[in-house]
Amino acid sequence: LEESKKQEEAKKLEESKKQEEAKKLEESKKQEEAKKLEESKKQEEAKKLEESKKQEEAKKLEESKKQEEAKKLEESKKQEEKKE
Repeated sequence: LEESKKQEEAKKLEESKKQEEAKKLEESKKQEEAKKLEESKKQEEAKKLEESKKQEEAKKLEESKKQEEAKKLEESKKQEEKKE
C-alpha cells in the first residue's frame, strides 16, 4: 500500500509537472507569435507611412517644377512681346 501510494504520488507529480511545462511552452509560443505579429504590423505601418511620405514629396516637387516652368515660360513670353 505504502509503495503504491508513493508511486501514485510520483505519477501525479510527474503529470502535473508535464502539464505545467506544456502550459508554459504554449504560453511562451503565444507571446512569441503575438510579438512577431505586432512587430510585422509596426513595420508594415512604418513602410506605408514612408511610402506615402515619399509620394507626397515627389508630388510636391513635381508640382513646384511645373509651376517654375510655367513661370519661366510666362516670363519669356512677356519679354518676347516687349521686344516686338
